[in-house]
Amino acid sequence: MKVAVACKSLLLQKSLELFLKDYLSSYKYCDFLVSDRKIKIDKPLFLISKDKEANIKIPFTKSQLILEVKAFYKNLYKDDIFDGKKAKDFKSLERKIERLCENFKKDLIKIVREHYER
Repeated sequence: MKVAVACKSLLLQKSLELFLKDYLSSYKYCDFLVSDRKIKIDKPLFLISKDKEANIKIPFTKSQLILEVKAFYKNLYKDDIFDGKKAKDFKSLERKIERLCENFKKDLIKIVREHYER
């Protein structure tokens, strides 16, 4: 999870940077933006305010923030390939690809050896 922070309130900005330091990223590489105001952007927005549509309301604790941010992130990617049943299907596909690659490697080595043993 990569998060960028852009707040009007400098105090909130610095607090969020401290609380979310393990997840901070630049806007270009972030999964979503955390802000204290509505901003028209091309990435999902995690809103912090007193409004009822906010993802978390002020005041909040660090642990509340972390829980809500993680839930927001999980919700963003709940239909992703790594979720639930799809994750099992992906693991199965991954194992099949690994076996195929291993067999290809063995066959390739066999061909190369046969060629140079002549």
